[in-house]
Amino acid sequence: MKKLAKTISAFLAACLLAMACGTAALAARTDLPEGFLIDDENGISVKGVGEFFLHSRNLLPGDVITRTLTLRNLEQGEPFRLHMLGESPRSAGPVDWLDNLHLRITLDGRVLYTGRLRGDGGNTRTMQGNGVDLINAGLDLGEFKQGDYGTLDFVVTADAGHLSAKDLSQSSRANIDWVFTAVKDADPDPPPTGDSLRWGLVVVLLALVVLIAVFYDRYRKMRKT
Repeated sequence: MKKLAKTISAFLAACLLAMACGTAALAARTDLPEGFLIDDENGISVKGVGEFFLHSRNLLPGDVITRTLTLRNLEQGEPFRLHMLGESPRSAGPVDWLDNLHLRITLDGRVLYTGRLRGDGGNTRTMQGNGVDLINAGLDLGEFKQGDYGTLDFVVTADAGHLSAKDLSQSSRANIDWVFTAVKDADPDPPPTGDSLRWGLVVVLLALVVLIAVFYDRYRKMRKT
């Protein structure tokens, strides 16, 4: 019976290990490859780990900041899937610009994010958000094959008409980092969906039941002899 228990434990451990390895492969991240170019209209490029910063000074209510990033994949081989994540939102001073700046991100004209600069997709005072969580979920910018390119536009609006002149005259600042990662998927098959994972668990459980039945039958025969 001890041998049976050990065999079942080993079988379950192998199943869990296989599922864990599959999850890790889907979550794999990599720095931007040399052939994946991201730069703005001012020639500022995104390099290394993919961090991009947008700077502006002396903002007043109604001011609008725009930046356009060009995404290009010149890398040979398998396509890359590009992701963007907002990281480390932080502010200082009497005005919390994370709540009073409205951010709109579009890719080739398609709106991906609209909401507070804070990145949670919430509303500013007068402008609606779409609820997309830029900080925790990030944005999937799609697959880029060799030669593909896209245009990513950032529009930041100072939605701060309710702030007093005194608050605006004092120094306040807000920072948020946008980090780009490119994932290279050499497997042409799509990642498993929730349905396929559920069916996989069903198959594992059925196999386990069969295994237990076989060993139990052998155990009964051994007891009779």
